[in-house]
Formats: sequence, C-alpha cells, structure tokens
Amino acid sequence: MARKPNAAFMKPVQPDAILAAIVGSKPLPRTEMTKKLWAYIKK
Repeated sequence: MARKPNAAFMKPVQPDAILAAIVGSKPLPRTEMTKKLWAYIKK
C-alpha cells in the first residue's frame, strides 16, 4: 500500500520577513522552504 502525499506539506506557505530574507518572499510549499533553509545553513 503506497502512502499518498500529505496535502499539508504541499500547501504553499507565506514566509515572514526574517525567513523571506533566506528563502525568498514568494509562497512556497513547506518541503521547498526546508530545502532552501538547509542549503543556506550548509553554506
């Protein structure tokens, strides 16, 4: 039985002003926001 994707994780979220400085100001799904945040941390 395959798991279906969780819609809550795919729903676009508007980042606040502080987070927007890192990931951008456009709404992004939580998964993409997490990827961009980790890329920033690893720099």
